[in-house]
Formats: sequence, C-alpha cells, structure tokens
Amino acid sequence: MISGKVKLSGTILITGPCYICKDMYWGRGADDFLTGGVRDGMLLITPTGVGDITGGVFKNGESMVGTFGADAGVFGVFNLEKVKLEKWFDHEKFKKLPKVCYTILENFEGECRVEIEAPASDGWGEQYGRGEQYRIIGDGNFFWMTKQIGV
Repeated sequence: MISGKVKLSGTILITGPCYICKDMYWGRGADDFLTGGVRDGMLLITPTGVGDITGGVFKNGESMVGTFGADAGVFGVFNLEKVKLEKWFDHEKFKKLPKVCYTILENFEGECRVEIEAPASDGWGEQYGRGEQYRIIGDGNFFWMTKQIGV
C-alpha cells in the first residue's frame, strides 16, 4: 500500500496508468506502476484493493464530476502537463481514450493522499463481496475524492 502524499498543481488526470502508458513500457516497466509510486509534483499511483474497477470522482465529497477505469488493479492521479513529457506517456492512446476512462480536474492546487476504507464501515464489502477500497483524496483549493462505483 502506498502511504505517501504528493503535492500537485495544475491540470490533474485521474485514470489507470495502463490507459496512458506506451505498450512497450507497460510490458517492461509494469512493476513500477503495479507496485504503486509517488513522484512529488507529478503522480501518485495506488492499488485498487480488489482488482479492476470503475471509479467515480466526487468534488466536495458529494457531486460526481467524472469517472475513470482501472484495468490493471491500480489507478492514480497525474499532473497532466508533466506526464505528457515522460517517454512512457502514449499521446495517441490518450487522444483515443473514451471519456469514461478518465477524469480531468483543472486548476487544482493541493495535496493528494491514499486512504483505505474497510468494507464493514458502509456495507461496501457486502455489496461487492471483496476486500478493502483504496481511495485517493485531493485537498487544496477544492476538495475531491475517488470512490469505486463498479467492478
């Protein structure tokens, strides 16, 4: 489990890294993504806790402003401007990505962290019959959080 925090500023992308990583890097370097990672100012990646999910992004803890996919059992938040400069970022794959697979938050200034929700706390475990739910929380000039909405 990733316990780190990152400070992010600018346009934030929330998605599974397999959706934005070039196939050659995903195949060779997937362990770096699958074990999670923290690069201050650039990204925070965490396991989902249960495998592949569909997630929602909720602004101010209430209204859902977007969705994202995690098809490799991990997802993350990325500073979009900075990851676009990485050699592993696949610009063409990202351009063709359906909107349901990612959420973009504009002008975020703040800190992002991982939190784990135990299934017994709100019935989540009974609903899906699985383990813990990993969330990423963004707290700064506005508050947002991810939450699993489907498997």
